[in-house]
Amino acid sequence: MDRLTYILSLIVVGLTPLDAVTVADDLSIGRVFYLLLLFSAFFSKSVLKVPQGGYLKILFVFSLWAFLTSYWSFKPDETMYRCLYLVQYFVLAVILQNVIDTPQKFHWLCGAWFLGAMYIATETIFNYLVYGITSASLYRVDEFGNANENSFMLCFGVILFLVNAERIKYKILIYAVLLYSFLAILANGSRTGFIMYLLVIFIYLLSELKRGSKSIYYIFPVFLWLAVYYFNHVLSEGSYERFMHISDDIKSSDLANRQWIWRMALEIMSEKDVSLLWGTGWSTFPYVLQSHTSVFYDSHNFYLNILFTTGIIGFCILGYYLFTLVRYISFIPHHRMRYSLLLVIPMISMLTTNWEYRRWWFLLGVFVYKLYQNSLTYDREEE
Repeated sequence: MDRLTYILSLIVVGLTPLDAVTVADDLSIGRVFYLLLLFSAFFSKSVLKVPQGGYLKILFVFSLWAFLTSYWSFKPDETMYRCLYLVQYFVLAVILQNVIDTPQKFHWLCGAWFLGAMYIATETIFNYLVYGITSASLYRVDEFGNANENSFMLCFGVILFLVNAERIKYKILIYAVLLYSFLAILANGSRTGFIMYLLVIFIYLLSELKRGSKSIYYIFPVFLWLAVYYFNHVLSEGSYERFMHISDDIKSSDLANRQWIWRMALEIMSEKDVSLLWGTGWSTFPYVLQSHTSVFYDSHNFYLNILFTTGIIGFCILGYYLFTLVRYISFIPHHRMRYSLLLVIPMISMLTTNWEYRRWWFLLGVFVYKLYQNSLTYDREEE
């Protein structure tokens, strides 16, 4: 059962980028395999151990606090329902913490997410080439989920690919993946994804320069030429204009109504009937906003959403969780610049998106902590 649990763990992680693809109402493919994993793990000896990793304790405390907010929640039923997802995410993190017990298994775990992200990239590019490339207006691929979410999943998949880049003999394969992913990001039409991806490329190139890699001088120029050519000559006019005006949109605060949502949230939090310390209850943001403005919108900001729904207490717990992951990265002696992307990209994505109902931010702790553990094992082997 241990081997079956491990295989199912890889499948569940690999399907995480596909969370938005459902087979029925509120039922994703990943959730089906999660139930199978849960059944397998119940009979597996490897998950009966007490897991190591301080980040799990923090996630447990946060989940418990989220449950407590149901007592004063603006919408108690919704809070309790969404808290059940937190239980699932925490159990999955515990299973992975125990099952992924070797560097080799960790590499396969990274590969599983990467393959899931590449599937979305392939479907996105194909859809765009069929329908979007001939469109003069803006065309965004949304058949596979939210474009911003898909872009983050793809960026994170590329980062996990780069984490294992030392195992790849031919550097040209790395740049081929980077170029292919870039095309998918453009097809998504996500400005946030575009900025995140450029940052991934920039940090990766800096890390390669720092370690004296020669491939950057003769492979990257080809990659850059192909990327610029596609951007200027293949991308539709609407998509081209969308990306070229990113800086203007930021200056003019044209953030797809996000600035209005954030302003209203701050105004609501300043009112006496909303406690800044306790929050309005986990996952209640759109309902509270609707009660004040008659508009049902998510927060489009992970941090603001946590502060709004779980108060200062929940926000501090989340902050401590992220700080703990930063400390793990800081203790890794090699490739620290590249590995920092595991935190930098999610934290940037959290600024304009709210996916508290997705499991990736729980899995983030697993990836970072396992990378930290493996670095310690690597150092001991070197000695």
